[in-house]
Order: sequence, then structure tokens, then C-alpha cells
Amino acid sequence: MKILLIEDDDLDAESVTSMLRRIAVVNFSVTRCDCLAGAVSHLEKGAFDVLLVDLGLPDSQGVGIDATYRNGARVGAHCADRQ
Repeated sequence: MKILLIEDDDLDAESVTSMLRRIAVVNFSVTRCDCLAGAVSHLEKGAFDVLLVDLGLPDSQGVGIDATYRNGARVGAHCADRQ
């Protein structure tokens, strides 16, 4: 399974990746990018099974991944509020 993690915060990205490794029941690989533009670049090069998207990226607010780039991938969004 190929997972694209779109997260600009290093700590959050490591937390998500660590959690995935702890609960994984299938083999997977995680590709991380820190902005929507980087995600689009990865998506244009190849398909992913799952997209995990930070809701507060530097270049987008909300999910922001156009259906054109999803190509059937499941999309999950997350937001870490550290206030």
C-alpha cells in the first residue's frame, strides 16, 4: 500500500508515521511532502492508495486535493491543534 502523507510539521508527520507502523496489518510505504504543491507533483508521477492530508498547510486550507489527483485514493484529513 502506498500512502502519501501531506504534513508540514515534522513532529506531526513522525507521530502519524509511527502510529501507522504500530497498527499496520499490511505492508506499506509512506511518502511525505510538506505542501499541497509538493503533493500534486508526487501525484502526477504516480498513484497512491491513501492520501493523509493536514488541514492547515502553508499553501492550502482544507483538503484541497482536487478529484483529478485522487485517482481513486482514499483521503483522510487531520488537524493537530496544539493550543
